[in-house]
Amino acid sequence: MNDKPEIVIIDTCPPWIDGIATWLAGAGYVCHKHIVAQDIIDGAHFTLPQIKYTIAILGLHLPSVIAFQLCRTLVQAATRCVLFCKHSDEWYVPIDACYVGAAACLPSSIEQTDFLRVIQIVVAGGRYFDAHIQAEASQIFDLTPRELEILTWLAQDLSDHDIAERSDRSVNTVRNQVQSILAKLNVRSRVEAKYRALHRGLVA
Repeated sequence: MNDKPEIVIIDTCPPWIDGIATWLAGAGYVCHKHIVAQDIIDGAHFTLPQIKYTIAILGLHLPSVIAFQLCRTLVQAATRCVLFCKHSDEWYVPIDACYVGAAACLPSSIEQTDFLRVIQIVVAGGRYFDAHIQAEASQIFDLTPRELEILTWLAQDLSDHDIAERSDRSVNTVRNQVQSILAKLNVRSRVEAKYRALHRGLVA
């Protein structure tokens, strides 16, 4: 079908890519496959073929940080992104996906019929997020420069003591700033704060 958009499927798992491609091809979509080698993923840098795709499906086996990084880049190039996330049931993942401009964030358990319905929505220029998620995604984290500095180290899994040494502050000061960061990001743990920051590109 000539009026169908071109879609690229990006993942590290060829069988998974083939399965999604089969679903799409059965519905008449033009599919391209881009298999990302694990060693490239581990190095956290790779480039896509210089082809303009309408829609990119970012696969289930991509690390979430890489998938979100790719999504931010592709959205800037006017490519609509559909994210598959192993942890899409974590409440903040769909919100962060919506924030970075994804068109949808799908669970691994989605059925073929539902998946193709989402693709139809995305092809038509829509987004598959409910109003609550879109409202949450519109909220901006009001972090101070010092909190962003702390968040950068927190995302590197440094302890409060290590952060205090690097920032020339007391451990108590760092501990208070970490608690402020958790509150502003609306999370309960340092791990959640780390991933929210990396997903949104707040830290490198």
